[in-house]
Amino acid sequence: MSATKQIGWCIFIAAAIAACQGVPKIETASALVSALQQRGVAFTSQEPAPIPQGDKFRFDEGITLKGENLWVDVLRISDRRVFDIAKGAGGILVVAEAFAGQAIPGKPEVYTRYPFVVIIRQQPEGSTLASTLVELLPPEPAQ
Repeated sequence: MSATKQIGWCIFIAAAIAACQGVPKIETASALVSALQQRGVAFTSQEPAPIPQGDKFRFDEGITLKGENLWVDVLRISDRRVFDIAKGAGGILVVAEAFAGQAIPGKPEVYTRYPFVVIIRQQPEGSTLASTLVELLPPEPAQ
């Protein structure tokens, strides 16, 4: 069997395993929030995020989750150019601050996978939020 066919089979098998493990296909910020909740991420409030004005950092959907020692912003940015800007180290902070309408104290933890940007501003000690995001939204393959 050629190397190309072997790689193709490996990709097929990996996709089949992921499907069997019940990893849902997540297409909206709302669906991502629901999947996080099903995986045990506890929050006491969920509210729509105010969408920043202007063309540079607009996003399609945003949800803020808050709970005991938890503050997370889940954004869906379908415009690839805007997403790529947000994904860059400097762009993430600008987007987060525009999203919050104020300067962000400290350094938030950010997870990105097209079209999602998840800004973890605060999380409980021992939280598995980051690993849960990796399970739900595996990193994009290198280009």
